[in-house]
Amino acid sequence: MNVFELLKQDHERVRRLFSELAKTQGRQKQARQDLFHQLKRELLAHSHAEERVFYPKLVDQPPAHDIIEDGINEHHQVEKLLHRIEGMPVETEEWMSAVTDLDQMFEHHTREEEARVFPKARQLLRDDQFEPIGTQVEQVENEERRRTPY
Repeated sequence: MNVFELLKQDHERVRRLFSELAKTQGRQKQARQDLFHQLKRELLAHSHAEERVFYPKLVDQPPAHDIIEDGINEHHQVEKLLHRIEGMPVETEEWMSAVTDLDQMFEHHTREEEARVFPKARQLLRDDQFEPIGTQVEQVENEERRRTPY
């Protein structure tokens, strides 16, 4: 699959998980935990695959360097917040507030990626690279999902 289509599908999958989480109530502890674990698995698989496969194809090219570095920094911020949320009681308002913060960080990141990174990547990469890079990203995502213990 084309790398841009694959990454957009990932974004949509994560958006759906955030939407499902937003509908839960504090007393639905198990549902919240299960959805959060799915969300964490998807976010980590996606960001690690981007960092291992997609971003390295662009980071050394001056027109893309700064936006790729920003993307990597945003991934690390998301991971820190994921770990913080994981240690919080899921039935609290603070937990849901932190999940909302994570959702906002994710939305900012995906808007930047789709509006700035993808167009720049389309300029810098050859068309015949889109499918192989997509295949590699998908393979890394699947490896990462298998490693996540939830």
